[in-house]
Amino acid sequence: LKAEAAAWKTQFAKNLHSQGKEQLRSIHDYMRETTLKLNRKIEDLEDVRMVMKVLKEIRNREAEIDTTMTPIEEIYSLLGRYQVRVPKEETDTVSDLRYGWSKMKSLAVNVTDNLSRLQVGFKRELIKEVKLFVVDAVSFRMDWETNGPVVPGLDPMEAVDRLKKFQQMFEVRKRKWTNYASGEELFGLSITQYPELEKTEKEINMLERLYDLYVLVLSTITGYADILWTDVVANIETMTEQVTGFQNQCKKLPKSLRDWQAYQDCRKKIDDFLEILPLLTALSSKDM
Repeated sequence: LKAEAAAWKTQFAKNLHSQGKEQLRSIHDYMRETTLKLNRKIEDLEDVRMVMKVLKEIRNREAEIDTTMTPIEEIYSLLGRYQVRVPKEETDTVSDLRYGWSKMKSLAVNVTDNLSRLQVGFKRELIKEVKLFVVDAVSFRMDWETNGPVVPGLDPMEAVDRLKKFQQMFEVRKRKWTNYASGEELFGLSITQYPELEKTEKEINMLERLYDLYVLVLSTITGYADILWTDVVANIETMTEQVTGFQNQCKKLPKSLRDWQAYQDCRKKIDDFLEILPLLTALSSKDM
């Protein structure tokens, strides 16, 4: 009976230690990582946003952290009372928990004060950058209309290349757009609208659907010509499903795209293949 009691005590102490160790690791890691974030130098709006988020999290978790520490201290106190061997590193960490938490809260207060001083400059810089970005948005729209894939009479493959180029250029502006809007929200300013970018974004998304399908249809159907006849026979059903799927996608494209050369070329490629499909199916039949 004594042996069973000793085994139970050992197992209980092991489970208790494991539980306390996990809780200790979690709160210690949080304090360490949060302290690193608070000590980060504030250089731009993204830093301001990050620090404000960390400060808000500290305020929201303050009561939770305080109540979490007590059970951890009680667990390690109980382990010590029954002389359970615990690494010194852990006991030292437990002893320093409240001091570390208090130190981190003091750091948060200092960071808040510093942030209040810096915000005036960041707000002024944001307003200046937004004004420049409004001009850039208009200029980008003019470039899109003059040199983009919407220029009338473009060869479809040339339009594909231009679309890729302008997609990359737009993504740079999209990130700025998002950051500036977030900054304006952060400082309680009116969110600036960019109708030129909104219109261009819609057109990019629409043309992306067209030209992605165009390239896929051309590469797929053109590639059929390189397939050996024996493989055509084996894959006639798959080819039929693919091209029928292309046809359905083509039908779902916006009506405003139906006058575009890429749409017409794409539709013709699909229709031409579907026209010879009965002949291919008949020739692949075992009865032939």
